[in-house]
Amino acid sequence: MNQKKKVFISFLGYSAYRKVTYQFENTAVYGAEKQSSHYASRAILELNILKNWDPEIDEIYFFTTEMAKTHCFDKRVAKINYDDLTQNIYASENEEGGIGETLALLKEEGKIGHFEAVTIPDGFTESEMWEIFKAIEEKVDSNSELYMDVTNGYRFLPMLALSLINYLASVKDCIPKGLFYGNFEAGRGKSITPIQVLNNIIELGQWTDAVEMFTKASYPDELANLIKKENPKLASDVQKVADAILNCRGHQLTQEVDIDRIKNDINNLDGDEQISHQLRPILKKIDDKLSTLGNSTTLKGFHAVEWCIEHNMVQQGYTFLLETTISWLIEETEGTRYINREDYREIANGVLNKISANRLQLRSSRRNSNLSEDEVKEIARRMEGTIAPNRFHLTSNYKKMTGAGKRNDINHCGYKNNYATVGALKRDLKNISDAIINIVS
Repeated sequence: MNQKKKVFISFLGYSAYRKVTYQFENTAVYGAEKQSSHYASRAILELNILKNWDPEIDEIYFFTTEMAKTHCFDKRVAKINYDDLTQNIYASENEEGGIGETLALLKEEGKIGHFEAVTIPDGFTESEMWEIFKAIEEKVDSNSELYMDVTNGYRFLPMLALSLINYLASVKDCIPKGLFYGNFEAGRGKSITPIQVLNNIIELGQWTDAVEMFTKASYPDELANLIKKENPKLASDVQKVADAILNCRGHQLTQEVDIDRIKNDINNLDGDEQISHQLRPILKKIDDKLSTLGNSTTLKGFHAVEWCIEHNMVQQGYTFLLETTISWLIEETEGTRYINREDYREIANGVLNKISANRLQLRSSRRNSNLSEDEVKEIARRMEGTIAPNRFHLTSNYKKMTGAGKRNDINHCGYKNNYATVGALKRDLKNISDAIINIVS
């Protein structure tokens, strides 16, 4: 597998940066090494990122205004005279120079490869803000790993950085690996200035988007990928629920999935301890969504119909409604153990299609059934007894789906006379579903 390119992005404003001693706040994860520098970006690189850096392919970009490039990247201004810039005082030869000079030395040592200062506008207008966005986006190749330092991101840049991370992850399939902030104010008057890793902000956004996609669009992949880090079995179960509905796998949904256990496991997810409080309401949305399915065999099927209606999965909705009605009739009359038997399902389908017990026969393809003709008729009579109180309403609604009905129309893509419009299919699914569920419940 090809190695992914790493891209480090930092911002640089025009300022006389003070020298402090940086250390990662989370020493348990990032180590207790320290780095004294005028630039947080240098400490972030040398204390962490460059330890797994490939000079041949990985790249470093500093986005800076013309003023900052001249006075803080190419060299380092030590004291600024705002009335007369020609009177600025700069670092001497034996002091740390501009970050660009440091990067040049690291390149000479073979620790880094390509680095570049990219000039951006001041960002005083909205159009300039989008120029900055474009400048950064154009420097990042698809499938890159992103590392971003927002220590010196002035005004709106930290917010722009978060938008960029989401944008690049979506459009260019980039992977956000690190969001860093050298917290100068937290270190004021202290011996150590902490470097904070803000990946949990990105993670919270990922959870929010993934749960939204699952609960509103029934799309499970992103959610499963996040859960997999902590509980691979649960990730597989969540994927299985959504896939079962999307692909009309009634047996899988109703008999292979334990909804109560999945909900319990979701409620036990921890996530990043820094965002555990914020994660609770998000995870509750998954719990609420799965609660609609219940743990009863046929109830899960009928609730799957409601799930399909909510997510405009019309074809799946008709299939689940028809097959679950058959399962309900078998379960109510003969018991759950017969639900998967094709001969019993054919009998139930016949009864629901108003074929009388005396005329009902199994198709030749079912002749390998161990049921005699008399047994078939007796089972059909028991099923007729089950639906007797509501036979007319149940069978009339059921027949709207079978034969030349709605399910046939869908399966033939509407290539028939008097085909139903999309609106009619949706409306009728809701009406038929409401009627049948009201009867069986």
